Amino acid sequence: MNKFFSAAFAALVACPLLSFSQLSSPEYKRYDWEAEPKPHALSEKEKKENAIVFKDKRMIEYAYNSYGDLIIYVTVHKIVKLNTDKAIELNNKVHISMYSVIDMLDLKARVISGEGKITLVDKKNIKDIENYDNYGPVKLFAFEGVELGSEVEYLYTVKKFAQYFGSEIIQTDNPKKNVEISIISPSNLKFEAKTYNGFVDFSAAKVEDGKRIINAKMDEVPAIKEEKYSGGDANRMRVEYKLSYNEIKGNKRLLTWNDASEAVYQPLILTSKKDISRVKGILKKIKVDKKLSEEEKIRKIEGYIKTHYVIKEYGADEFEEIGYIAKNHIANTRGVLKLFLELFKQLDISYEVVLTSDRFNKKFDGDFDSWVYLNEYLIYFPGIDKFMMPGSMFSRLGFVPSEYTCTDGLFIKGVELGDYVTGVGKIKKIPCVDYKANYDNIEANVKFEEEFTETSLHVKRTFTGYGALGYGQAVYSYLSEEDKKKTVDEIMKFIAEDSKVSNIVVSNTDESSILQKPMIIEGDVKTASLLEKAGDKYLFKIGLVIGPQAELYQEEERKSDAENDFNRGYHRVIVFEIPEGYKVTNLDALVMDVACVDKDGFRSAEFKCSYVVEGNKVTVTIEENYKKIIYPREQFEDFRKVINAAADFNKIVLYLEKK
Repeated sequence: MNKFFSAAFAALVACPLLSFSQLSSPEYKRYDWEAEPKPHALSEKEKKENAIVFKDKRMIEYAYNSYGDLIIYVTVHKIVKLNTDKAIELNNKVHISMYSVIDMLDLKARVISGEGKITLVDKKNIKDIENYDNYGPVKLFAFEGVELGSEVEYLYTVKKFAQYFGSEIIQTDNPKKNVEISIISPSNLKFEAKTYNGFVDFSAAKVEDGKRIINAKMDEVPAIKEEKYSGGDANRMRVEYKLSYNEIKGNKRLLTWNDASEAVYQPLILTSKKDISRVKGILKKIKVDKKLSEEEKIRKIEGYIKTHYVIKEYGADEFEEIGYIAKNHIANTRGVLKLFLELFKQLDISYEVVLTSDRFNKKFDGDFDSWVYLNEYLIYFPGIDKFMMPGSMFSRLGFVPSEYTCTDGLFIKGVELGDYVTGVGKIKKIPCVDYKANYDNIEANVKFEEEFTETSLHVKRTFTGYGALGYGQAVYSYLSEEDKKKTVDEIMKFIAEDSKVSNIVVSNTDESSILQKPMIIEGDVKTASLLEKAGDKYLFKIGLVIGPQAELYQEEERKSDAENDFNRGYHRVIVFEIPEGYKVTNLDALVMDVACVDKDGFRSAEFKCSYVVEGNKVTVTIEENYKKIIYPREQFEDFRKVINAAADFNKIVLYLEKK
C-alpha cells in the first residue's frame, strides 16, 4: 500500500470488506515441516553454486477475525543448502520484518548437517530489534553449528494488518527448487495475481471450505546474475496481486485506477480558508511577476520552495500540515506537494498529479491496477509538456530523477463539480529526456613542454541535464569553499592521478542556472602521464585525454536487455600542435566509427572519431551518443561494441617522430 495515501486507501476499502463470513481454521495450522528431514543430494552443477534453495513456500491467507475485520496470515518456509563460506556468511542469520505485524504466531528454525544431524534454534535466542540497519523492526536469530554442506531451514507465520495489494520477489542470485506461492481468501473475496519475467501463471481459483485459493508452483527457478547496464530488480521473476472483487457487493471491480485517482487527489486539495490564506502569504514572498511565462512562473516557485524549505521523504504527520510548513519551513513529500498545488492553483497554472514507480525496481504495468506501483509523486504541466518532482530537493522542472522517466504513470486531473473536487486518472507515458539535453563535453587544448617532460592542457568541461546534476550543479553553491575545491579537483583530475590543476573557473551554479544553463568548469591541467619516450620517438597517449573509460565484458550469454539510466551524449574536441621538427606517423589510428544500428537504419548508439590537420594543428572530434534507453538483447553485442569503443580510444597512442 502506498505510504502517501494510506488514510484515503483505508477509507476506500473498509466498508466493502466488513461483510462477515463463517470463520474457519487458517491454513498455516495444517502445515508443518518434515519431522525427520534428510539432506538433499546435489548434482555436479549444483555443487558449483554458493547455495541452493530447496524450498521456497509462501502462503498469504486473508481471513476475517472475530470482529469481522480482515487480517492476513503470512507463512514462509525456506530450506537453503550452503556450499561455500560466502553462503554461510550470508545465511547464518535471518531477520524477519515485523512491519505492520500484529503478532508472530509461530517461528522455528534448524540446521541439518551434511550427515543429517539436526540442531534446533533455541527460541530464547530469537531477538527483537527495534530498527535493524534502518530496515525497521525485526525478529533476528542466528543458526549455530553451520558448516559446509549444511542446510538451514526456517518456518514462520505472522499475523498482519490487511493490505489489499502485494508483491513477492521470487528470483534471487541462488537457484531455487520447489517454489510455491498461494493466495488464500474468504470465498467472497477475489484476488488476482499477475506474474512477470518468466514465473509461471497462477492456477484458476479453487473454492472449498469457504475459501478461495489461487496457486503458482515452479519446480526450478534459475538464479539471476547481475549484469551491467540492465534493468536491475525489475528483471527478477515476481508476482503482483490485488483484491479485485467482493461478491457480496456485486460484480463491480474494486480498487481501480479511477478509485486510486479519487483517493489520491481529494486529500491533496486545500479546503481550509486559513491554509489557503497561508499559501497566499508564501506566494507574496516569492514575488512572481505576472508578465512571466508559465514556465518561468513554475521555475520561480520551484526554485524558491526548494531553497527556502527542507523537504523530507517521510517525517512526522505535522510535516504535512500547511500551518506547520509555513511556520517552520519543513515539509514531507506529501506536504510540499499540497503546497505546490495550491501555489499553482493561485496562479491559474494547469497541472496533473502523476504517480509512478522506479523502473529499476519494477516496470509500471498499467494493465494491472495494483496500487503498489503508485510510489512517487510527480507534477505534469500540460501547458508546457514538462514534469517536476516536488519531493526532490535537487531536481528541477524538466529533469525529474531519471528512474521515473521512460515509464508509465497514473496521470490524475482534477475535476470540480460545484464544491465537490475529485480526480480522474489515466495511464500515460512519462517520456525519456532527449540525449541532446544530457551532455558531458570536453574541450582540451594540449601543449607539449619543450623537453617533453610534461603536457599542459587548457580544459573546458561542460555539463547539461542529468550530467550537470551528477556533477553537483544543484548543490555546488551550498558547499563550503573547501568542499568546492575538493569537488572541482576531482572533476578536473580525470586525465591522470598526477594532474595538477590551476586557474579554475566554475560557471552557472546559481539557482537560476540549475538545469537551464550548462554547468561549466574550466581551467589548466598539467600532467606527466600523457608522454613517454621510446628510443628516438615520443609516445603521446591521447586516448587518456577523455578520462578513463570502462570496458563492458560479457563472458556468458546475455540474459537481459541493456538499459541505460538516461539518454546521453559526449562531445569531445582535442586540439594539439605537432612540435616543430616532428611528425605524427599514425594519425589514422584516430579514425573510428562504431554504431548500434536499428532495423530502420537509426544509429541509436554510436562512437565516432575523426581528425583534421591544418598546418601543424590537429583537431580531433569525438561524438559518443546513446539515443535510447533500452537495447534489446539481440542488439546487445552492438551496444557493447559502442561502450567498448571509448575504452579502445583510451588505448590510442600517437607516435611523435623527428622528420
